[in-house]
Amino acid sequence: GVDAPVFYDTDITDAVGKLPDGVVHVRKTARPGEIGNVFILGHSSGYRWQSGQYNQVFALLDKLTIGDQIYVNNTGRTFTYRVTHREVVSPFAVEALNQPTDLHQLTLMTCTPIGTTLNRLLVHAELVT
Repeated sequence: GVDAPVFYDTDITDAVGKLPDGVVHVRKTARPGEIGNVFILGHSSGYRWQSGQYNQVFALLDKLTIGDQIYVNNTGRTFTYRVTHREVVSPFAVEALNQPTDLHQLTLMTCTPIGTTLNRLLVHAELVT
């Protein structure tokens, strides 16, 4: 039930500034529908002092289960992805961002547990349509 604007082709160093206003597609990762990994970041809790209606956009990301569908809009088309697996990683585990693939994949990332920056929750999905 999450509906948020996507800021496409955002440099990872500029992502934090845009997260209160939506989710961020990381530059140099695939775009929806392309071969490769589409990498999208979103806040799970944000900062109390920071305004923005999307500070908790990924607060329920941990509720997605294998088989759930994720819809991503890009260039007037809707792409459907199916969740394949989830994992919790260190905030220093950048290999998920840079992992090459010849498949159509999507990775959603947020901080976990909510209210901390201790770890990152990654939800991986594959393109269905």
